Amino acid sequence: MTNFLLSNFEEHIDDIILHRAREYVLNQRVLEIQELSLGRFTAVVEGSERYLVQVSLEAESTNAALRRVTDISCTCPYDFGPYCKHEAAVLLALRERLSVGSENSLEASRLTEVLAGLSREQMEEIILAHARSDHIFTLGILTEYTDDPAKRVNADLRASIRTELARFTNSWGLIEYRAAFAAAEVFDRLFDQADFHLVRGAFRAAFDVSTTIIEEAAQATTHTDDSGGAMGAVVSRATEALQSIAEAEIDDTLRHDLINYVEKTVASDEFPDVSDWELALWRAATAVVRSSKEYEHLLGALQNALPPEAPEHDLGGQYMREQLLVLMTQLMERFGEHEQAESIREKNRHLTAFRDALISRAWNEEDYHGVIVLAEEGIANDSGLPGLLERWRVWALEAYRTANRTEEAQRVARDLVLDGNASFLAAYRGLISADEWPSARGALIEEITASGGRTLRVLPEILALEELWPQLVELVERDPLYVTEYGGRLYSHFPERVRGVWSSLIMREARASSDRRAYRHLARSIERYAEVAGTDAAAEIRDAILLEFPNRPAMRDELSRSPRRGRTRKA
Repeated sequence: MTNFLLSNFEEHIDDIILHRAREYVLNQRVLEIQELSLGRFTAVVEGSERYLVQVSLEAESTNAALRRVTDISCTCPYDFGPYCKHEAAVLLALRERLSVGSENSLEASRLTEVLAGLSREQMEEIILAHARSDHIFTLGILTEYTDDPAKRVNADLRASIRTELARFTNSWGLIEYRAAFAAAEVFDRLFDQADFHLVRGAFRAAFDVSTTIIEEAAQATTHTDDSGGAMGAVVSRATEALQSIAEAEIDDTLRHDLINYVEKTVASDEFPDVSDWELALWRAATAVVRSSKEYEHLLGALQNALPPEAPEHDLGGQYMREQLLVLMTQLMERFGEHEQAESIREKNRHLTAFRDALISRAWNEEDYHGVIVLAEEGIANDSGLPGLLERWRVWALEAYRTANRTEEAQRVARDLVLDGNASFLAAYRGLISADEWPSARGALIEEITASGGRTLRVLPEILALEELWPQLVELVERDPLYVTEYGGRLYSHFPERVRGVWSSLIMREARASSDRRAYRHLARSIERYAEVAGTDAAAEIRDAILLEFPNRPAMRDELSRSPRRGRTRKA
């Protein structure tokens, strides 16, 4: 079982594995270490293939040397010991990273003390020396403390960003996937600058830095393998900073510049055609509008940017048009153009946002007929979109029930169940008399069984909710994958049949397992089995697996965590 200190993990790993792991670290083959949550890390290791390593550390200790490794896994097929070279390499890199962070905190504290004792001349000498070797630092200082707009250094800042990004660009002019995350970190210091400007209320400087990040990062995405989303996240974060500026109390000149910047940027052929980024910019522009003149100007700009009515299959075009129309109606409401906004909503009621708004208003006004009309229109229009279809059916169900239109409510509730949502079975049952329910339920089950496909997934849940145990166990025997979800409820009724199906499923999983991650999943499967069938039954299946695969030490290591004999199943 994994449980050792990060500071001396080498004691638990073979020397040959450690030697290879150190080579991996020296050759910079440990990539993209990320902390997903407190104490949970992932890293990509470049071996004969790219392997994903996951590490869990105790979160209690703030001292990296005292933190324990509680779990580690790798997607490689290594099966000759408890830990592979990729896992060891990540532990080496992770320990170095955490130790550096801890040391940096101590250094920062000591640095504060030292700086407090320096003279002005000494401080200037230090800053100038650092500025000579770090151009972005220099530009940050100039941007941060230059009040004269004519002396802004945006052009130099852009050139420095491009120089930094060039370090990650290959001979074809592309930033490959493995370099994309490091390339995105070029912008980290600029975000620190933008945040500092915002805190100080230096909104012009924050605007300059944020817009520079938006443009340069967006342009970088056009020659980056950004399938991991690192560079795109930089653009999104910068648009959020721009939104914060727009929502602040900024002067008229900056408000005008922000609106003009948005119009110019979204119209530029060099700005990538990414709807979420464009919409974020338009939202920032609408947030700064104060005067009627600005309102009329921006409303015209939004109308010009509005794409034509998109065909049904063009969901991206529909979404962009819908969101721009929403921004237009919000602006109209702010400036008292209520009738014009209402006209747009009615004309575009086929769009989700407007249909939702109209239904909500009709419901609040107790206009249940209006809710039904709108919801049924949505059901007809969005029959190929399961999420929207369910939303409109739920509205229709509630309106029909409130209006005491029982037959229509029965139809909609039944459709919701048939569409794969068993949580509406109670609503359907509540609309049918007790005498008629067995017949209605039987017809429902028969229709689901006959239809097969996606709808079939709701069948076991219905059988469990209705406590139709004989039918449910037959279904589990036909499709053993259901046993992990329903075996616990079936066990008291059919213990032998459940054990037979479940043990066969676990053996099948064991025969398909070939690496440590799969063995860990297998161990968890046995633990779930033990919770239902008892530890003796779990020990039997574990022993049978180890007997069939005697030469897999990693499998034996993982299965050693499975429950031992002697404890019986809890009642």
